[in-house]
Amino acid sequence: MKISLRKAAVFFVLTALSMFSKAEAYQTLGTKWNITPVTFFTKWDNGGQFDQAFANAGNQWSGHSNFNFNTDTTRYVDPCASRTAPDYKNSYGFSSNNCGAGWGNSTLAITASWFQGTELVDSDVVFNANFTWSVHNNEKINPVDFRRVAVHELGHALGLGHESVNPAIMHPSYSFTNRSPQQDDIAGLLNIYGQNVGFSQTFNDVPPWHPFFGSIETLVSAGITGGCSQQPPLYCPDQNVRRDQMAVFIGRAMNAAALSPTGQVFADVPKSHWAAAAIEQFVADGITSGCTSTPAKYCPDALVTRAQMAVFLLKAKFGPGFLPKPPTGKKFNDVAANSFAAAWIEELVAQGITGGCSATRYCPDAPVNRAQMAAFMVRTFAL
Repeated sequence: MKISLRKAAVFFVLTALSMFSKAEAYQTLGTKWNITPVTFFTKWDNGGQFDQAFANAGNQWSGHSNFNFNTDTTRYVDPCASRTAPDYKNSYGFSSNNCGAGWGNSTLAITASWFQGTELVDSDVVFNANFTWSVHNNEKINPVDFRRVAVHELGHALGLGHESVNPAIMHPSYSFTNRSPQQDDIAGLLNIYGQNVGFSQTFNDVPPWHPFFGSIETLVSAGITGGCSQQPPLYCPDQNVRRDQMAVFIGRAMNAAALSPTGQVFADVPKSHWAAAAIEQFVADGITSGCTSTPAKYCPDALVTRAQMAVFLLKAKFGPGFLPKPPTGKKFNDVAANSFAAAWIEELVAQGITGGCSATRYCPDAPVNRAQMAAFMVRTFAL
């Protein structure tokens, strides 16, 4: 049977998304994978921000249907190597000339897929190296957000075409607002691969197309969270995390058996405090000594910053005696070598747990919201 090549691209065209509603407006390409999971080789920048973002893009399509993406980080595979014949090694990379075929004036990326009959057998995603790329959630085109384009291209890789009617990540133009699969995208995915019998949506405010849906549902399955409200079931993904909540989250992820609280460890954490047991266990495990020593306070209502999160997570993962390597001060523009938690922040990057808040910044003083916290927890504890 003949094996054929198909190419699909996303273009940089500044047009508004249509707000008209039309049922089942998604487009399918008539091909699908007959195996799952489908593995992509992701070692373009040795586990850096682009490898992480590509894996995250795949995760946003996984779990909803009977189809899942997987990644292999052991080696780099050139996506241009299969332009003349399939090598059966799905991969991604950058090219200044589209593997010798040339780029259009506004093409950001292209997915080249080989198929046999209706079965997909090889897909490769190539990003236009002539654009400036980063990983961000901002409403801007310069630099281009790699992750949202990767989500779009992986939609092609699983068999979805362009969608120009409903709001969708599969719109042919770069979107300033849609950064993850939308309701119409998921409907198309389910049309191709069918509903995952084990799939469920726990919270009303975290639909399947939420960018942190997978991480949040993983926390639920692991028994780490029950959300912020039971009636109605809500997670409050945009709510910032407090220090008392963080003690509970991490304690559950560590499977720590909370102590019977004494109320005598911190002046601001009485025995009656809802998280007293978790907070005192946090201290016993050597993860924190509080926010002040004289008097001893924990500051339970204070928000957790991204710098503090780095320390909490790595101590919980490796133990209180763990010491990261001396910082270089060269990872991020806003994390000097002598700044608070610099070593811990750089180690968090080395562990592949974060790529920062942008290509050049970590935003150490920014608070961590509940959605971001879910992703941090899943990556740290391999949930």
